[in-house]
Order: sequence, then C-alpha cells, then structure tokens
Amino acid sequence: MSGEFWLWALCALLPALWLLSFLRTDTDLMLLWAAWLGRRPENGNLKDKDILVLALDLADRSSHGAAVKAVLQEFGRIDVLVNNGGIAHCCFAVDTNLDVFKMLIEVNYLGTVSLTKCVLPHMMKRKQGKIVTINSLVGIGPLPLCSAYSASKHALREDLEDNHHKRLSE
Repeated sequence: MSGEFWLWALCALLPALWLLSFLRTDTDLMLLWAAWLGRRPENGNLKDKDILVLALDLADRSSHGAAVKAVLQEFGRIDVLVNNGGIAHCCFAVDTNLDVFKMLIEVNYLGTVSLTKCVLPHMMKRKQGKIVTINSLVGIGPLPLCSAYSASKHALREDLEDNHHKRLSE
C-alpha cells in the first residue's frame, strides 16, 4: 500500500481518536455529566468541600511542589495521584522542530516524573498511596506522523517498566 493511503487513513482516524481522548480525559466534563445524571463519585458521598481544583502546568516543574503543598494543607494527605496530563503532536519528523521534541519530552515525560517525585515522599512516609499513570497506546507501538509524541510516551513507558521491575526484584 502506498504512503498516501496511510496518510489519508490517518487523517480520517485522527478526529475520532481526538474525540475519544477528549471524552475520556476531560474530568471537568465527566464531573458535570455525573452531576447532571444525579450521580456523584465515591458512592454519592463526595461534597464540594472534598474537591480542590488547582491549575497545574506540567512544563513548569517549579510549581509542582507548591501544588502538592496546597493539597496537603487542604486535606492533610494524598491517597492517589493520577498522572493523566500531556500534549500530542503529529507531523512528519523531518518537518518537526527540535523545540517540539523538547516540549513533548518536558511535558509528557519529565512533568509526570516531577509531579510523581513531589508526591512520592509523602506517600512513602505514610506507607500508603497509589500512583496511577495513564499512558498511550503510542507508548507501545508508534503511530505514523507522531514521532515526537511517540518518543515522549515510550520514555514514560520505559521508566514505568524499569521502576516496576526494580520494585518486584527487591
């Protein structure tokens, strides 16, 4: 099959993938939807005082510690960290500026690692907590026109697997 066919197939598939990703990851929309349906998370016991919304920029690693401190001041503990932030980019590798590769690695990989490292000491001290990292299928196999995005997701996957194997061998 020709490269042009795959390019057209990808162009047809990207809007559908974007829509699925948007619906899956937009937590504000999910909470609004749950409220509209009359269902709240945590078996209906979640109250407004139990919610703290903080703006967080994964690329601004200097802000991660302050965000963790704000959560600890508000609730006294962190039970679960869900790493689900990131950005995507699709373009031919030859046409992708090196700054785009840098930004994707900064946000998708280093931002996730930084936030996890800010939360981890607290969880280790309490000997409790869960860290969930949502990656992408692109972290397993490449997607045409997404070399920079694929690289950032592969880095995250490799780091997660290395830490998992180290923990199992201890």
